[in-house]
Amino acid sequence: METVDELRVAGNELFKRGKLEEAVEKYSDALAIEPKNHLLYSNRSLANCSARKFEEAIADATECIRLAPTFVKGYYRLATAQIQSGKDATETIEKGLKLDPKNSELKRLQKKPKETDAATRKEAAELSQQIQKLQRELQEARGMSQSCRREGTRCALTKRQIDDLRDDVAVYRAVGKAFLLSTKPAISNLLDAELRAADDKSKALASRCAFLDRSIQSTQKDLKALF
Repeated sequence: METVDELRVAGNELFKRGKLEEAVEKYSDALAIEPKNHLLYSNRSLANCSARKFEEAIADATECIRLAPTFVKGYYRLATAQIQSGKDATETIEKGLKLDPKNSELKRLQKKPKETDAATRKEAAELSQQIQKLQRELQEARGMSQSCRREGTRCALTKRQIDDLRDDVAVYRAVGKAFLLSTKPAISNLLDAELRAADDKSKALASRCAFLDRSIQSTQKDLKALF
């Protein structure tokens, strides 16, 4: 079993290589072992923010600050995620600067809200919400795709077993909680139809996943361009 430090280092390396989701997973695994480690929340907030998962980034940074109220980097993480999602970060920045009045990172962020007008903040918030919605849809489509592949595998296995039987052998087909007597050719034809349907659905879901992934990347670029 990996230690907290090993998981943290692995997460840092994945982050450097741009593998943001994998980095988040490593930090999450580390937090499962050490749930009050504010540095892990800070790291995961950064990874989530870089992945444009701003609500998750805000939640992580908020928890980081709750665990370590004097940790200035936590305020920087929270303010960054707030600004990137189109939220007002003024209060967060001010709280951080009270702890460290000369903090250059927070001072740099302090200028951004002033430079970002209301229309831009509104557009950023809408794009952020759109990204969240697309990410949920992508996760749902991937889940459906996995279920479809499992169903196709089940049908193919059953079809091979049926093909090994003689044509005159009586077989039973499950219908809900009941079993109906049928014939090998009838069941074989039914399985062929189910396999074709599963294949068509799998292809459609793969196209859907690819479309959603492209949409997320495009929307993330639009959001990044605002800042």
